[in-house]
Amino acid sequence: MASHALPSSERVAPVTTKTVPGGLEAPRTSEEQVLPVVMEEITISKVVEPVEHVRAETRVVERELPLETEVAHEEIEVSRVPVGRFVDEAPTVRVDGDTTIVPVVEEVAFVTKRLLLKEEVHLTKRRVVEPRTATVSVREEHVHVERLPADPAARRKQ
Repeated sequence: MASHALPSSERVAPVTTKTVPGGLEAPRTSEEQVLPVVMEEITISKVVEPVEHVRAETRVVERELPLETEVAHEEIEVSRVPVGRFVDEAPTVRVDGDTTIVPVVEEVAFVTKRLLLKEEVHLTKRRVVEPRTATVSVREEHVHVERLPADPAARRKQ
């Protein structure tokens, strides 16, 4: 067994051992001594402390903006076209390009009855696009951020 030098105030009597049941050796001296064995444990913990606070305020600002756009509508141009010819039966409505032709007939009394195509009404459709200006409300948010110290006493001084 190796021995280590201890300071004079910590010297102990030499220790002899004796065997106890189970094959373990127990220290033995003329007078048994108990040597306390101390082990220090370290527990680390941390506390989160705020350094500063932040106050953010938002406000909505509304303003009017002009908005350019186009608005389309359709107009109908009506023209009457005289025909003046007799037909055996009433013609049907027909379409020629953008023009819808609506035949107008009149019964005319003769010794025999016949249809006279008196006129046609021509309806022409045109697309008209006009510029318009409309006012539109637009909202935007403005944010003000203020930093405050975490210490409540320091905040009261502000």
